[in-house]
Amino acid sequence: MEIEENRGSVIQKFYRGTNIFITGGTGFMGKVLVEKLLRSCPNINSIYLLVRSKKGKDKETRIKELFEEPMFGRLRSEQPEFKDKVIAIGGDCAEKDLGLSPHDRQQLVDSLDVIFNLAATVRFDEHLRRGIYINVRATLHLMQLCKECVNLKVLIHLSTVYSHSYQQCIEEVFYDPPMTAEHAIKLTECLNDDTLTNITPKLLGQWCNTYTFTKSIAEHTVKTSNLSCPVVIFKPSIVLSSAQEPVPGWIDKPFGPILAYIHTSMGLIRVSEADKHFVTSLVPCDMSINAVIASAWDAHQRGRSENKDVSVYNYVSTCENPITWGQTFAYVIKYSSKVPFDNAIWVPIMLLCKWHLLYKFLMFFLHIVPAVIMDILLFCTGRETKMMKFYKKWHWYHDIVVYFSKNEWKFENENVRKMWINISDEDKNIFKFDIRDLNWDEYFYKSMEGYRKYILKQDPKDLPKAMKQRQRHSQIGTSTETALLKEKLICCCKSA
Repeated sequence: MEIEENRGSVIQKFYRGTNIFITGGTGFMGKVLVEKLLRSCPNINSIYLLVRSKKGKDKETRIKELFEEPMFGRLRSEQPEFKDKVIAIGGDCAEKDLGLSPHDRQQLVDSLDVIFNLAATVRFDEHLRRGIYINVRATLHLMQLCKECVNLKVLIHLSTVYSHSYQQCIEEVFYDPPMTAEHAIKLTECLNDDTLTNITPKLLGQWCNTYTFTKSIAEHTVKTSNLSCPVVIFKPSIVLSSAQEPVPGWIDKPFGPILAYIHTSMGLIRVSEADKHFVTSLVPCDMSINAVIASAWDAHQRGRSENKDVSVYNYVSTCENPITWGQTFAYVIKYSSKVPFDNAIWVPIMLLCKWHLLYKFLMFFLHIVPAVIMDILLFCTGRETKMMKFYKKWHWYHDIVVYFSKNEWKFENENVRKMWINISDEDKNIFKFDIRDLNWDEYFYKSMEGYRKYILKQDPKDLPKAMKQRQRHSQIGTSTETALLKEKLICCCKSA
């Protein structure tokens, strides 16, 4: 028994025998966290997952389907009995008190050692009521649960570095929220949906959308909860597909820049409103989660040695491994020929325009005009017209996210850097999160493979056929007329 107690890295020992509660465990980041904890911290006692019924499926069915997903393949192979450690807890973050039954609540209170709060609605255009319910009220009620937990060692709350995006320089500190959680909840209780919708623009003020607005309130709620244990506010930037774990390029659904990368590679999106010279902050999901897991140990150590109750960690790439928007799309276009997608319609190009009027001009000629022509051809051949529908939906989405491609931020990540220095060499191998080690060229190659496999569900056997189609597009695209058009457009955008 003594030998068993001494085995494992420092962070693995921290998690040994713990009972962990995870909200948002069935979401994108939650899946990565659950898989990594079970695989790399095998001596965890149990993981409680908050799961709501969805589309007629109960919590047991949803957990069963979750563990059948490809990203759990490695865990199924290495630790076939891992499911025995996972306990599904029925609940819903959109409901009061997380939708917990009295029995489940008491079970959590009596047993929990570590809590990861990952649950959130990340839609930028979310209705304010739902955003406040899930991102704010659920956090407030979770803090109340934390106060009742007698053995709680640490709480980790996942936020975003963009929660106060009106700041040009974002440090690992707390900023003032637009209002308190109590005030926000009272608003939703007093006003109907239409009234809330009408006053939302005024309420947002400096905040660019309801997501950042509600996440900033949630951060303040955690900070002022006065828990008796150390607290982590972990704030990653734009989280994309995995770099290495559990497999390179894993992603479960398209969102954010990934949508633009896929549609660019398909030849559908040819122009976007962004400054190609602006540095963006992209981070892989697996490296982010490794840092999340390590931050719980780090905050627990700091809480004991420095008497520090709440620690903020900004996980970003801009400080040590910067990449611009122009470079990201260059990688996408580069690897669209090596990992082409089935049914791509044209040679990929991407013109990034920092001037709004120029973007509108190019968007009309490169998106709208071709869409009308293609829809006319589809109509004449008796098929469903769909191109204008696609571009209408895309332009709506583009307008929602363009704020993040037209602005640039400076971040500080001193706490993350210190954490990397402080962890043991063994833990650095198990929980890799040093963003300096990320090779962007290799990362985008694996990401493109991941988009093809996990999002588009395209058979690897069809890759030779897709490559032949890509070669035919390239031959057509290198005609004199097309080349001249590209040259004019590129020169026009460079001058902008």
